[in-house]
Amino acid sequence: MDREHSPAYGILRASARHVLRLVESEIAQQGGGSAVIWNDMLEHCGSRRVYLPALCELAGLGFITVERYPKKHLCGLADGWRQIGSMREAALIAARARSQPKQPVMMPPQPASVSA
Repeated sequence: MDREHSPAYGILRASARHVLRLVESEIAQQGGGSAVIWNDMLEHCGSRRVYLPALCELAGLGFITVERYPKKHLCGLADGWRQIGSMREAALIAARARSQPKQPVMMPPQPASVSA
């Protein structure tokens, strides 16, 4: 089954589809694998109240992986959506993902201070 005909894709909200297209485009531009997507890029899809739930929905349904950092997200494509067998299951997963608290912001490691 291709992605566009899967139950998981069928229940995606328009904002999540827009964010997915942005993620795919950035991964292609940045050479595949994963891509750094800055918050100001995501704001083209809507405000934080739009794109953060969309990212959670996409990750919950298995379309992408997301690591959240201050001012940016590291996103990669995933194929967990293949495991979802029905529209009902997809709708429950999506609703739960959107209502979960947002992922914590990962802080980059601080360099160790050098003492003499």
